[in-house]
Amino acid sequence: MLDHRLVLVVLGTCVWGCASGGSVPALSAVDQEKARRQYVGNVYALGSSLYVTDFFGDQERLFVDARPFDIVDLYHHGGGKVPIGAPSGEIIPAGTPVKVVAVQYPVDPVKATFEEPRSELAPTAHTWLVLERADPGARRTPLVMVLPRELSGIDGLNAEVVERLKSDQWVTQWLTERAPLMLSGIMRKEPAAGMTWAELQATLGLPKNAKEKARSDLLEFVADYGDLQVTLQGTKITAVSGRKAEALAAAQGAQAKAALAQKEAEQKTQEEESKRARAEMESRVAASVAAPAALERRPSHEADLKARLAAARKAKNKAEVERLTRIQQAEAERAKAERSSERLRERANAEPRDVGASVTAVDPQLAAALGVDLGAAFVTAATPGSEAAAAGLAANDIVTSVNDIAVKGPKHFGALVASAEPHQRLELAVLRRGAKTKVVMGTEPGPTLTAPEDPPVVDKAVAAAPTAAAPAPEQSSSAPAARASTKVASATTPPTRDTPAPATATPSPSASAALPWWRDQFHFGIGLHYVFATTAMDDARRWSKQWFDAAKTDRGANATLFGFAHGAELMFVVSTPWIVRAQVGAAGLYDLGSVALAMSTDPQTGQPLPFVATGTVTGHAWAATVPVLVGGRLPFLDRKLAATVDLGTDIVVASGLSYEGGGAFDDWPAAKVPGVPFGFVARAGATYHIIPQLAVVVEGSMRRFHSPQMVYRKHPEVSVVDFDGKPVSLDFSGFGGRVGLAGYFF
Repeated sequence: MLDHRLVLVVLGTCVWGCASGGSVPALSAVDQEKARRQYVGNVYALGSSLYVTDFFGDQERLFVDARPFDIVDLYHHGGGKVPIGAPSGEIIPAGTPVKVVAVQYPVDPVKATFEEPRSELAPTAHTWLVLERADPGARRTPLVMVLPRELSGIDGLNAEVVERLKSDQWVTQWLTERAPLMLSGIMRKEPAAGMTWAELQATLGLPKNAKEKARSDLLEFVADYGDLQVTLQGTKITAVSGRKAEALAAAQGAQAKAALAQKEAEQKTQEEESKRARAEMESRVAASVAAPAALERRPSHEADLKARLAAARKAKNKAEVERLTRIQQAEAERAKAERSSERLRERANAEPRDVGASVTAVDPQLAAALGVDLGAAFVTAATPGSEAAAAGLAANDIVTSVNDIAVKGPKHFGALVASAEPHQRLELAVLRRGAKTKVVMGTEPGPTLTAPEDPPVVDKAVAAAPTAAAPAPEQSSSAPAARASTKVASATTPPTRDTPAPATATPSPSASAALPWWRDQFHFGIGLHYVFATTAMDDARRWSKQWFDAAKTDRGANATLFGFAHGAELMFVVSTPWIVRAQVGAAGLYDLGSVALAMSTDPQTGQPLPFVATGTVTGHAWAATVPVLVGGRLPFLDRKLAATVDLGTDIVVASGLSYEGGGAFDDWPAAKVPGVPFGFVARAGATYHIIPQLAVVVEGSMRRFHSPQMVYRKHPEVSVVDFDGKPVSLDFSGFGGRVGLAGYFF
């Protein structure tokens, strides 16, 4: 009978494999042991100031992290999310020396159940870095840093450690050189305007949207730290705001306004009461003074007195009604202010709305073809199961407005959607395959959408020089709300005590970037092509035939006179933002012909030879030209395929015709074309981009080059004529084609 512990271990292993999924780090046992030897026992410096709280109910350890706890996501090995307690108020400052005590990897669930009763409260799906403060006089309570759930092997582990731990040189050469005000903000974990991106990381660690920072086209970046939002222009902080603080300030302002209105109403009521009391007192005094006379005139004035008393009661009742009305209005204003503040608090605590649509900018050519504004948003994908996909939004749709607000670019579209409340009705005007349609998401009413517009579209060919350090595929305009494909590769070299270890990032080009000619800018390319064509070399054939006939030769079945040319071509391409392009390059054409000869008569004297001279004569015709063309390409099929047409001139820089004799025929003439003749080339075909930087070219062409009269190479002053005295020229005219590759650079 199986031991029940063995059964539990087997079941726990199955549960661990099923529940944790991809949470186990991709580290072999050898890599795990290597990481322990590499880090355990070494002393480093904290790269960021840390928040502190108890370790999930364990008072003998502390949980530490540089980020605000509300943006830290931790998971148990069973798949559940682990809540984090509130920070204790203690802050361990950046630069504090710490010693690595242990590296603990995700635990086996059964082992955790038997050996760690509190394991269900801890994030056991993660790797732990256990530290101990090494500064004199500090408590030696273990500090636990929880690394991300997914680690890409030993390199991923090293990258996460580099981000959190630094060397002594980092402290002396970077941290201590900060301005006193900035250093104080780092130690207190209080970001301030004027801080750099590196100082912000030392203060609060990396934000939730850190990957977006690597995008080279972002003029402004808002670092998301949960409740705290930090705005950067370039690498400098320009603003720091808190959502809850803004909501609280708005609520307090509304309450203060309501209290002031109530106070004013009560003050006005008191003034009217005082005025009425004075009026009554004055009337009583006047009545007491006039009492004797009134007694005498009582019969005549009794009716008048009753009328005045009735008027006073009416005025009093009216004042009371007005007082109650003002109190009700003040209460209504206060209730409205409370509802407004509650709504602001709900919006501050809510995540920005994300409908699941990836968008990019509409390029000028497509905008001109469809008649839409350059600022519209081009939908590249709708996430399956998302709000956008459920509403019917699809790839290749063009969004022109949201709730009748014209979209001014992908960033503007993302900001409009993010400013909407959850489930608020969004009406999107969409252009789909040239037809206008409407896509509706959400059903509830909401406030008017507001968002900053994208910067205006600028022709990059005439604008100021772009930043040379930015990689080309990342220069395309895309909004922060649009989903970016940029990835950041962190440094993988582990920190040591002797060398500083700042994390580095290298952006990699996106494979889904727009194709070169579709961009709103000039771009350049180089193409290498194989050229083939039939040739109409009438004069060369005629001259060759006369030579062979004069020698009374038998050309036989293996005779191949000129008629098909081969060559290579290297072209330099300049394309404009308006689809027009210009090309200049170098081309070489070569034609080969051969014939078997059997000469029995001297062609000069006509006398029979004492023997039959045999051999093979090979003819070579060539031309080196410089094609100069102007044309264009029209992209379609998702911008990967383009129809091309080009027309231009051929400048012939060198050309000629020669023969090589075999056997007895070893002294045949060679000719060349004097001067620099011209011809023309016309091409039409297609270009298919395998990737944005590499294309396959297939084109049909027509080339016409008819040269002047040729001269002999050995005797350039003597013109070449046939046996009838007619001049001989070189002609490479005909129809053919070319295939090859074109590579683009920027």
